[in-house]
This record gives sequence, C-alpha cells and structure tokens, in this order.
Amino acid sequence: MQKSEKKSENYISSKRVAVYLDLTHETVNRWLREGILNGTKVGKHWRIRESELMKFLATVNESQISDCEASENKKQELEMEG
Repeated sequence: MQKSEKKSENYISSKRVAVYLDLTHETVNRWLREGILNGTKVGKHWRIRESELMKFLATVNESQISDCEASENKKQELEMEG
C-alpha cells in the first residue's frame, strides 16, 4: 500500500457507543473527558475511532462496565436527593 492509499478509519459517535455498551451517554462522555476512553472532539460532539473502542473493550470486561454504570447511577441518585 502506498502512502497516498491510507485506509480510512470509521468513527462512531459517543451516543452510538453508549447504546452499544448499554450505558448512558453521560457516562461515555465522562470517560472521554477523563481519558478512560480515547476519542476526538469535533465541535461539541465526541467521535471515537472504531479501533480505539475495540482496544478499550479488550482491556475491560462486561462486569467492569456494568459496575461503572451502577456506580454512576447511584451518584446521580444521591445528587438528586441532596
């Protein structure tokens, strides 16, 4: 492959990542802001390279994602009560 024949990479919106992982959009955006998940901000919206999402998923397991979401939900409940 020549330099001019770069393979284009697919980008996924943070909303689609949230749906795919069964998480809230807020959780995915927090992960992006905190650098837990790598992405690029395009205007006001985050985009994640498909390859970055696959790397991320290879380093975590489903229970870690579920635990993180449960923790985030509990935090939001406490904020609403207080």
